[in-house]
Amino acid sequence: MTSTYVVGWTPFHRDAGSIELACRFARSTGARLHVVSVLPSGWGGIARRDPQSAEAEAERALHEARSVMDAAGVEGETVATTGRSVPQTLLDAVRETEARCLVLGSGTEAGIGHIDVSSKAGRLLHSSPVAVAVAPRGYRGKDGKLSRVTCAYRDHESSEPALNRAAILAEAADVPLRVVTFGVEPRRMVPTEVSGDAEMVLEQWRTQAAAALDRAIASLPDDQQHTGDIFIGRTWDEALNEADWEDGDVLIVGSSSTSQIAQVFLGSSATKIVRQSPVPVVVVPSRTAD
Repeated sequence: MTSTYVVGWTPFHRDAGSIELACRFARSTGARLHVVSVLPSGWGGIARRDPQSAEAEAERALHEARSVMDAAGVEGETVATTGRSVPQTLLDAVRETEARCLVLGSGTEAGIGHIDVSSKAGRLLHSSPVAVAVAPRGYRGKDGKLSRVTCAYRDHESSEPALNRAAILAEAADVPLRVVTFGVEPRRMVPTEVSGDAEMVLEQWRTQAAAALDRAIASLPDDQQHTGDIFIGRTWDEALNEADWEDGDVLIVGSSSTSQIAQVFLGSSATKIVRQSPVPVVVVPSRTAD
């Protein structure tokens, strides 16, 4: 059965990151796209002030989405609809299409190549029953395929669904799987109370992280190409930049919540990783069907 990816596509700005990322997923896995352009209703905005103008913007957005999909040779449908809540309308589309993933773009506050989780995306990350992929602003990828799947792993149960999803995606796309652990160096106290205490803490953490990483890799199928690594920096941004990213990379992270209501709630570390990632990020709920 062909999987479906729902793509949130706003009619009110021209960043095609979500469509470009969804096309890359589709070209890599054969997934079908369901692009939804939501016109807000019920509050003072462009749709209320000038419905005809809003509809024209939606038609323009759908035409642009279809153009990107056609250029990528990707199948799917484009739909314009209205809704009082954009996040709820997208979640309704996920349920109706039995989608495997919801793909979003970054907010307008993000610089080119960076991820900004807008308020609407934040609501979806807190409530989506399926994985949520977020593209950096200005992302381009419709003409290519995935080249590698990277899973951010830590020794916590929330990482298991993410590792499972990463392995499935890597197999479907026929690309290598890289399992990594990111860490930030502990801040040194000034003056240092115990000589070398920060280095001792870091080395102990590295040993524990390496053992957990080895166990995670050992749980993967023997016939799957996979590697493991640990990247440490003085900041999260520095740690992620140590990872030697390449075009076609995607990063998978797990949520921290076990609540059925907040299924894709991000913990503090995951939030920092998402915001500092130079590549698209897929956030996997702590409870998933995969």
